[in-house]
Amino acid sequence: MYWRDRSPLDIETIFKTTTQEIRQLLQADRVAIFSFNDDWSAGESNGAARIAGCNH
Repeated sequence: MYWRDRSPLDIETIFKTTTQEIRQLLQADRVAIFSFNDDWSAGESNGAARIAGCNH
């Protein structure tokens, strides 16, 4: 993965760009990145991308 813009990026922008690029590469309708707690008990969504019109 490379960044088209070489300027410093915040983590939200990195996750957003990464999910969009991976979705296009895999030709998937959606992609999400999750981070889990150390004990795998819970986590949070860090980024997601989906094609237009995909509501679920």
